[in-house]
Amino acid sequence: MRIKWFSLVRITGLVLVLTYHFFQTQFTGGFIGVDIFFTFSGFLITSLMVDEFACSDNFKLMAFYGRRFYRIVPPLFIAVLLVLPLTYLIDHDFVTDIGKQVAAALGFTTNYFEIATGGSYENKFIPHLFVHTWSLAVEMHFYILWGLIAWLVAK
Repeated sequence: MRIKWFSLVRITGLVLVLTYHFFQTQFTGGFIGVDIFFTFSGFLITSLMVDEFACSDNFKLMAFYGRRFYRIVPPLFIAVLLVLPLTYLIDHDFVTDIGKQVAAALGFTTNYFEIATGGSYENKFIPHLFVHTWSLAVEMHFYILWGLIAWLVAK
């Protein structure tokens, strides 16, 4: 199932987030772009699951997890590998607990890591290099839970 206008919605979400990042004091509601992106991504993933079930009268959970893994993990791994050498060029506060930051990013637990260290996405006093991977963590948690629910319903 191809949704022709879906790219426009994703671009709108991206523009809202970028505008928020560049003009935080003037455009305080730009984080709504993340909500838009998550909502439509959930819709898209669900429609792909329904299409798979409709075509084969089955939903293969491990194949679904494999597709999600290969779409997300290699680019994340490359990003971490590219960022790590560049840490020598930035403020040393960012490299505090760098091993834990990398583990949280690659383990899709940055959101929990931020909570455990007293940080948050909006916190300007606890700098973390991979703070933006909180959204990947939320996305991966969604895939795991929603995939399992879809598989159980398909059974």
